[in-house]
Amino acid sequence: MRSKILVRWGIASLLIGGGVGGMFAAGCGGDDNGTPGNNLDSGTDVNNQVGDDATGGDDTGIVTHRDGGPDADAGPDAAPPVVFGKLILVHASAYAPPLRFCFGLSPSTAALDAGPTSIPKTTFPAPNTELGLPPGTGGAAAKNASDLKGENITIFGINARAPGLGSQIADAGTAELNCSQIVGDGSLGTDAGGLGLVQGRDYWNLGTLPAGTVADGTTTLVTVTGCAPGNTDTNDQALLCPPGYDPAKGNLGLSYARLDTTTVLDGGSVGAQVAYGSYPFSQYAKLAGGSGAAAAGFFVTTLQPAPTPDAGDAGDASTDAATDAGDAALADAGAPVLIPVTKFIPVAAPITYGQVLPTTSVVPVSGLTFDSTSGVAFTAFAADGGSGASVGVPFPSIQAISYPGATTAEFANGVGYVFVLVGTPLVPQFLGPDGGAVPSADAGTFNPLSPHILGFPTNPPFGN
Repeated sequence: MRSKILVRWGIASLLIGGGVGGMFAAGCGGDDNGTPGNNLDSGTDVNNQVGDDATGGDDTGIVTHRDGGPDADAGPDAAPPVVFGKLILVHASAYAPPLRFCFGLSPSTAALDAGPTSIPKTTFPAPNTELGLPPGTGGAAAKNASDLKGENITIFGINARAPGLGSQIADAGTAELNCSQIVGDGSLGTDAGGLGLVQGRDYWNLGTLPAGTVADGTTTLVTVTGCAPGNTDTNDQALLCPPGYDPAKGNLGLSYARLDTTTVLDGGSVGAQVAYGSYPFSQYAKLAGGSGAAAAGFFVTTLQPAPTPDAGDAGDASTDAATDAGDAALADAGAPVLIPVTKFIPVAAPITYGQVLPTTSVVPVSGLTFDSTSGVAFTAFAADGGSGASVGVPFPSIQAISYPGATTAEFANGVGYVFVLVGTPLVPQFLGPDGGAVPSADAGTFNPLSPHILGFPTNPPFGN
C-alpha cells in the first residue's frame, strides 16, 4: 500500500521568531576572500560516519580567513591570501536538546580515539547564545585564529540547557568560562568554579575529524546524527534513532562530507549538492514499503494552458460538455484556462540516508526563480516504485528557516549550494502557544522538528 505525506510551505509559513538567526547563520555570496565557486582546490572528497569515540573542543567556530599573506600593494602577481577551511554545522538529530559546540585539537600523529591533547583556553561554546543550535537548524561556523588543516579536530556537543551554561555567554558582562573549563579532562568541578558538567549526561563527544579534513580553501558539512540518552520508547527508538541506540548512553555522533567549492558556474544556473540528513524520513519511507532511498532535486511550477478534453473519451458526457462549454466561454472572453504544472529536476536519484550527492561536484541547474514557484524536494520511493513520503519546500521557506534574520534574498544564480533534508515525519508542522498542533502558520509557529530542507552556500561567508 502506498502511503504519502506531502509538505508544501507558503512564503510566510516559517515563523520561528528570530532567536535562531544569530547562531552560525551567514548570508550567501562570496567568502571573505572572493566570489563563490572560485576557492582553492577542495582536494579529496570525504563522506564519512563518525561515532562517539573521541573527545575535544575549540570554539570560535573552527575555521578562519588568514589575515597574513601578501601585502595589498605587492602588485598584480601577488598570490591571493589563503582561506582556511570552513565548517557548516547542521543539527540533524531527531532526539536531542539544542546544542552548543566546543572543539579540541590533537596532532595528526595521534590516534583519533585518544581524544584531544588541547582545548584552547580562549574559546567559548558556540554559538554564543543561550538558545544554542536547535534540532533542525544549522549554519556556517565562525572564524578561527589558526590553521587547523594539520590537526585532528574533536567536536563536543553541549546541552544548551545544561545547568549554568545559559549564563556563560561571552560579552554578556559575566565571567564566562572557556571550553577548556567546561568540557574534557581538565574541566573544572563546581567547587573549583566550573559548571560541573558530566560527559554523557550534559555534553557528548560527537567524534573527530581527521587531520586534513578542514583543509585550506574547502568547506566541510558536519551533521549531528543519532540520539541523546533517555528515550525509553522502543517504537520511538526505531523511528528516530539509528541502530545501536542505548537509552542510558544514547548514540549521538556525527557525519561529515567535503563540499564542492571549485566549480565555476555561469550567471544563469545554480549549483547543487543534496544531503539526506533525516534518519526518521528514511524509516518512515521503509514503513511505507520502500527501501528508504529517495529522489532529490528541484521543482518548478508554471502556469500552462489546460489540455482540451477529448470528445471521444469515456468520461461522463454531461460533465465533458459542461467543461467544454466553460473552456469555450473563457476562450471567447480572451482568458485562456491555465493550470499549475510542476516539473521535477533531479540532482540525485537514488540517494540514501547519510549520503551527500554528488560527491565531487555540484550539479548546475537553470530555470529556477527563487520564489514560491521553485524549491527543493525529496521524494522517497515506495514499494511499487512510485512516490512515498515527500517533502517539497519553496525557496522563500528554505531561506526563512536557514537564515531567520535575513532581509534580502539568500539564493541566486551563479552560486553553489548544499540542501539538507532534516526533520521527523508525523510530528506537527505548526505549533500553537500551548505546544499543541495547529493547522497553519497563521495560528502558530513553525515546528523545526517537522520535515524541512535547509540550504547553505558550499562556499559560505564565515558565521558569527
